[in-house]
Amino acid sequence: MKERILVTTGKAMLIAAISAGVSGCSLIPGIAADTSGSNFPARPSLPPLDASELQCLSDDAYKRLLLRDQLRRQYAEQLEVFHERK
Repeated sequence: MKERILVTTGKAMLIAAISAGVSGCSLIPGIAADTSGSNFPARPSLPPLDASELQCLSDDAYKRLLLRDQLRRQYAEQLEVFHERK
């Protein structure tokens, strides 16, 4: 009897999740954008990494990680410049 209730409850939850996704409702809250243009979010303080923590990465993976970090930083700087122009 309990198994049947669990299966029915699981199916109901699945149907509710699919219905919410199809209807445009998000189950995961998004980031609210400030459209007034007066506030710009502060840069996050990123957790530091020690070189010893990255030793397990291959040279290629390490270079890609550095490139990702550099590209994200450049993108953030471009956004700040764009915001200052407005």
